[in-house]
Amino acid sequence: TGRASNDQYPAPSDTSVNLNVQAGIDPAGRGNFVANINEIAWGPSGSPHMSGGDGNWQQFSVEATAAGGQITVFARANLGGAGQCRKHLDVWFDKAELIGVGPAPTNTPLPLPTSPPQPVITNTPLPPPPTVTPEVPPTDTPLPTPVPTNTAPPPQGGVICVNAFADNNSNGQKDADEGYMAGVTFTIAQGDQVVAQGVSTGTSSAVCFEGIEPGTYLVAQVVPRNLEMTTAGNATIEVSEGSTTSLEFGSKIKSDLGEGDISAEPSPTPEGSGSNQGGDSGGNESPNILALVGLGAIFLAILMLGFLIFLLLRQQRAS
Repeated sequence: TGRASNDQYPAPSDTSVNLNVQAGIDPAGRGNFVANINEIAWGPSGSPHMSGGDGNWQQFSVEATAAGGQITVFARANLGGAGQCRKHLDVWFDKAELIGVGPAPTNTPLPLPTSPPQPVITNTPLPPPPTVTPEVPPTDTPLPTPVPTNTAPPPQGGVICVNAFADNNSNGQKDADEGYMAGVTFTIAQGDQVVAQGVSTGTSSAVCFEGIEPGTYLVAQVVPRNLEMTTAGNATIEVSEGSTTSLEFGSKIKSDLGEGDISAEPSPTPEGSGSNQGGDSGGNESPNILALVGLGAIFLAILMLGFLIFLLLRQQRAS
């Protein structure tokens, strides 16, 4: 979960900031995050903003095939980019789990059947002829009278339908000339419990979750790496008995994608960092200027010291 705000807690998180939370795996098991960032396999990203004063914990996953006997697991939040600066940019990781999956089972052919032994012929006497049993006419037995029971049908719950549209003009609304996005993961959670998950198909057919018990739920989207959100990453809804709630999240293809996509990203958060305090996330220009000013001040001090020594020596010679 994360929080972006210029105000102190418990002010609500600014959901317009894209936290870009991801899970990653280095299949070769190298521990240097910066040097080997191009070889790390990253899963889908998302922005799990805090909902009011409560945490909005979401699950992020990634799959990779190990290249040897060791792998390295990473978790990061990439908060760089224009419009991402806030006084408080905090991200918390609750727990991590690594699941190993073995190779697929092989098909072992069944053994061919062997020829069975020939049976031994014996003199078996024939059975006696069947006896004729007279038929007994059926009697009319009255059926029991059914007793009606007042059994109410079980509750059916509510329905949540979610879809992702291609917000090409980034206005946060689906226009008539805009289609739908595929590969966006939807998660429905209640508290810290994930209730259901689904993935958009890129068509007008929404992903619907039926049988949702009445209550308050958080519906969130996690976009693939080549997309960026143009609407809020999550929404809180109320589900009642027999209700149907429809939601649409917006996203668009990143405009800066191309060759060198990974290396062109802003510098990532150092490994193991849980938060990024302050609002300067755009480079090292200010430290370089301060260094030049400091060198100039030192040079000026040396010149003044030399001038004073020159005056003292001149006075001594004059005396």
